[in-house]
Amino acid sequence: MGGQRGQEDAAAVEGGEEMVERCKKFFQEDCLFQAVRLEREIAEKHPEVHSKYEEFMQQVKVASDEAEGFCKDLQGDDGWSHVYGSKEDDIRVWYKPEPDSPIHALRVAATIDAPLEYLLVMVNEITLFPSWLPFISDSELLAKPSKCERVCWWKVKSPLPAIFSHRDSCVYGRAIDGLDEDGCVLLLIRSLDEMQGVDFPEVKPKTIRIDIKYAAVKLIPINNNKTKVVAAGSVDPKIHKLPSWLINWVATKVCYMGVILWGRNARRVAEGKKDCPHRQRMREDAEFYAWMSARVHSFNERNGHC
Repeated sequence: MGGQRGQEDAAAVEGGEEMVERCKKFFQEDCLFQAVRLEREIAEKHPEVHSKYEEFMQQVKVASDEAEGFCKDLQGDDGWSHVYGSKEDDIRVWYKPEPDSPIHALRVAATIDAPLEYLLVMVNEITLFPSWLPFISDSELLAKPSKCERVCWWKVKSPLPAIFSHRDSCVYGRAIDGLDEDGCVLLLIRSLDEMQGVDFPEVKPKTIRIDIKYAAVKLIPINNNKTKVVAAGSVDPKIHKLPSWLINWVATKVCYMGVILWGRNARRVAEGKKDCPHRQRMREDAEFYAWMSARVHSFNERNGHC
């Protein structure tokens, strides 16, 4: 009797160990949603195995909590003021100030006529931002901690530099592959002041470094050539009260036009009628882009997208 129970316990531990290996693989491949659901299952069914790998399990939970926190403003309308775009438009922008705080939040919802994989190409090639985003004057890739993590810096040109300084930011970004679980890709962004082994640019004259508290971008493929995008972010622009003209500039030039240019340039790269810097980068990083393309195509095929 005891021998049989011992065998059952050993089998249970072995099953828990196998689940941990799967959880690690999901986490390493940036499938965070699958990793955290498996982490919760391990905690429920194999608590002793969960305790054995407590440090890793905590890492998964912290990443999951951060993602959930970042995404809270992607849904719900409490406190949001609609500032641009009508119900019939494909691009709408909302604004929300934080009472008695320098923090300001923006949210954008759009349907973009462009393939998901090429929208991801555009945001992955950070140093090419100034080539298609006119409000970005400079950008640098500082580090690539993992396949889907980036540390970067960018500078936003002021519309009136004589009275309003340029802004820059050092940020950490991570892409989460949620296609298998939730049918989306999630981009998470926040400011980063330091990281071991990374040299951060100094703040230049007539420039103020802003604090991006959080930003989340959810991309949902509708078919092979159309993608739904919902984005929200909370920023301290280092100015307590934003003048109405500046809110309008951010809503129209940064959010509205940024989405239009994102889709337009993604379509251009997707069509591939002539060579361009993005196509060249895709060839230089062929392994990564082959993996990314395969993930998107696999999702589209399983869901009958065309």
